[in-house]
Amino acid sequence: MTERFKQQLKDYAEGKLSGEEQAELEREMAKLEAYQEHMEVMLEKKDRRFFHESNQEPPELNQKKARRLLKNGKRKARFWSVGTVFGLFVILAFLNSVITSVYYSTGKPVRQDFYRDVLSSAVAVSRPNTTVALSSGPTGILSMKYSGMLNKQIGTEHVAAGAYEQTIRLNQSLGNGTDPYRQGGSSIGVYFHLPESVDQERSSVQWKRLSMLPEGTVAEAFVSLDHYYTTDEALKLLGDFDLKLLWLAVYTGEDKGADAGFVYQPLGFPLNPIWHYDDIESIVREGSMTTTKYPAIEEAGDGERRDQNFIDTLKLLQKQKSITSAVVPFSQIKKALAYVEENGVSIYGLVLTGPSKELLKLQEAPAIKDIQLGEVRLWNWTSE
Repeated sequence: MTERFKQQLKDYAEGKLSGEEQAELEREMAKLEAYQEHMEVMLEKKDRRFFHESNQEPPELNQKKARRLLKNGKRKARFWSVGTVFGLFVILAFLNSVITSVYYSTGKPVRQDFYRDVLSSAVAVSRPNTTVALSSGPTGILSMKYSGMLNKQIGTEHVAAGAYEQTIRLNQSLGNGTDPYRQGGSSIGVYFHLPESVDQERSSVQWKRLSMLPEGTVAEAFVSLDHYYTTDEALKLLGDFDLKLLWLAVYTGEDKGADAGFVYQPLGFPLNPIWHYDDIESIVREGSMTTTKYPAIEEAGDGERRDQNFIDTLKLLQKQKSITSAVVPFSQIKKALAYVEENGVSIYGLVLTGPSKELLKLQEAPAIKDIQLGEVRLWNWTSE
């Protein structure tokens, strides 16, 4: 369309053309309309000769080409969409990895190690004679997965008590994880009596079971004491026996009395203190080796230091309740901490291990009021 024709159309629309000019323009426009109708008829009839003489592809070929181009366009669009989504996924995964790595590898102490300490400490104070060594690695969105084997000491050997697993996102536990103890596997039959209450019939059955064990066995035993002892006093109760003290049950305000003297969810601490980051006295680095030094402690003494370590551990667990609650109810920790801070640490039960016949001798010990037999293994005892 020429510029002159465009101007004529404009003048025609604005009524600026003379009668003759207007008539001439209308004749031209009629011709154009006739040309367009003729072209449409030829396309509908698919006049191949016309397209051949004009060096154009037949309509069928154009349609095929159009379909092919459309199909290629759709394919490219799908590839682009998939590529875009995959690219975004890779970018998000990379960002998640970077953010997760930075978050858990910073802090003082480093968060990854700190959360490991919280979980292992919660296990140690709420699972008699049970420890866990945790390894960790990133998983999911901004999360760290902690896993390891729960271990118990029977005789002088440490035996597996099940696999433990817990996932933490930022500073929040995701569910209850995998905990054989909490699910009932290792906790069946484990309980203590408070000094105010004892089931004489059940106790006599337990002593009889112990007497039936053969000479060449070692066993785990949960003993209840005749009254409440200080930590130093409890540590000296086994001086005349060839036994190993593993764990001390702490009174935290449980109901007393003949009908309420059973403790199925005790809190306490292992013989070896649960040291934390704040307890570190020095860190020695020699090449790739790092040695962390904690306070020295007497195996049958240092009761006040042990008591304070237990209180510090409860404070740690209370502060990190969003993680602790995956292992032990927060209300139990809160109540226990309030009680021992006001009343001090009192011991009413012990977890012991050693030769079965040596454990049987405890029946004559004045301080031992009741016994609950735990796991039994073939002889593996080495006297110290």
